[in-house]
Amino acid sequence: MSMFTATKVARKLGSSGPDVFPMALGCMGMSGMYGLADEAESLATIHAAMDAGVNLIDTGDFYGMGHNEMLIGRAVHLEREDVFLSVKFGAQRGPDGAWLGYDARPAAVKTALAYSLKRLDTDYIDIYRPARLDSKVPIEDTIGAIADMVKAGYVRYIGLSEVGSETIRRAASVHPIVDLQIEHSLISRGPERNIFPVLRELGIATTAYGVLSRGLLSGSPAAGAGDMRAHFPRFQGENRVRNQRMVDQLRQIAEARGITPVQLAIAWALAKGDFIIPVIGARTRVQLAESLGALNVKLSAEEIAAIEAAIPPEAVAGTRYGEEQMRILDSERDVTGREDARQARPSPGVERPPQRGGMKVPQRQQAWERAHPMGKEAPMTEGPWPTHTQPGGFEIPEESDDAVLNDSLGTVDTADSTGTDESMETGDARLNNLDTRED
Repeated sequence: MSMFTATKVARKLGSSGPDVFPMALGCMGMSGMYGLADEAESLATIHAAMDAGVNLIDTGDFYGMGHNEMLIGRAVHLEREDVFLSVKFGAQRGPDGAWLGYDARPAAVKTALAYSLKRLDTDYIDIYRPARLDSKVPIEDTIGAIADMVKAGYVRYIGLSEVGSETIRRAASVHPIVDLQIEHSLISRGPERNIFPVLRELGIATTAYGVLSRGLLSGSPAAGAGDMRAHFPRFQGENRVRNQRMVDQLRQIAEARGITPVQLAIAWALAKGDFIIPVIGARTRVQLAESLGALNVKLSAEEIAAIEAAIPPEAVAGTRYGEEQMRILDSERDVTGREDARQARPSPGVERPPQRGGMKVPQRQQAWERAHPMGKEAPMTEGPWPTHTQPGGFEIPEESDDAVLNDSLGTVDTADSTGTDESMETGDARLNNLDTRED
C-alpha cells in the first residue's frame, strides 16, 4: 500500500517525453558517494518510492563504478515497465575510485550504454544523457551517437546535464531533448537567468538536483573523508559557518508554516514551474517520506517572494563546486557570462540553430552526417534488436588523480573522494542523519 496518499499531479518530461511523478528519486548516495550506505535500506527506499508513485529513477554508470546500476537493476527487475530509468555516462574512473577524466566520443557512448544495459539487467534505457559536456567532442557527435541508439531501440529519450543554452540549442538540432539535469535551489538560482527561458522555448523539462544544496539547507554536515561534500567550498571552514545563518533563516520560515526546512525547500522548487521535476536523493525511507510531504505544501506567489528575499542566493558563501570545476562547467557560461570559444561556436559543417522555433531539415541532416562520417550505422545498431517494446513501439531501423569529476547530482570537486569505513559513522542513526537528499 502506498505510503503517500496525497493527490499526485503528473508533470511532463518535456514536450516529447513521458508523464512522470512530480519528483524523481536520485540514487547516487546509495553507492558510497556520501560515505557508507546500507544496501538493504537502499533497496527498501527504492521500493517505497515506487509504491508512492515515483516512476523516474536517476543514476550514473560511474556511481560506485557500476554498483548503483546493479542495485537499481535488482530493485526494479520485477516492475521494469513501471519506471523510467535515467542514466548519466561519460565519467572515467580507476579501480581505486580515482576520477580520470571524461569521454563522450561516439564509440565511448555506445560502449558505456552496452555495459549499463547489462548492469541494469534491461534491454533499454529510458533517458540517456552525457553527465557533462566533453570539451574535446562536439555535442552534435555525442547526441548523434545516442540518436543511433534511439533508432536501434536501446534508448527511448535523450537528456542533457549541466550544459548552457548554446549547447542545449545545438543538441536539440540533432535530436529532441526531453530534459536538462542541472543544480537548482534557493541558493543556486543561476539557471533561472538564461537557461530556463531556453528550456521553456524548446519544450524541455528540468530534472533539478541539489534542491537541498547537498544537505546544506537541511543542516546536514559533511560526514568525513568518505563524504565528497567535505571538498565543496560551501561546506568548508568559515563558509560553512556563514551559510548556517541561511539554514537558520529557512528553519524559522518552515516552523512558521508547520513544516520542515526540507519540505519548504522542495516545495519552493516545485512552485518555480511545472517543467521542473526535483530529484530527491533520499537514502532512507524516513527521508523519503519527509520529502514526499512537500507535495502537500502549496506556496503563494507572495510567499515565494518572501522566501527568496529572506534567503538571497548572493548571500551564500562559496561556490557550489571547486574553482577548477566551476571554470570548466558549460552551464556556468550562462551564469557568469564566461565564453569558451571552442564550445561557444557551432562545430564546422553544422549551421547554428535558429534562435526561436524549430530547426530546418538541412541542419539536422548536416549534424547527423557529421556524427556519421562514413555513412554507416555503428555495429551495435545492426541487431539483434531488443525484444522489449513500449506503447507506440521503438523505431526499428533497416587529468590528474585528484580531479573529482562533477556528476549530475553532486559529484565534482578537485579532491579525492575515497575514504575508509572506519572514519565514518555506521548504523541507522548515521544513515538518517546524513541528510543529503541529493542524487
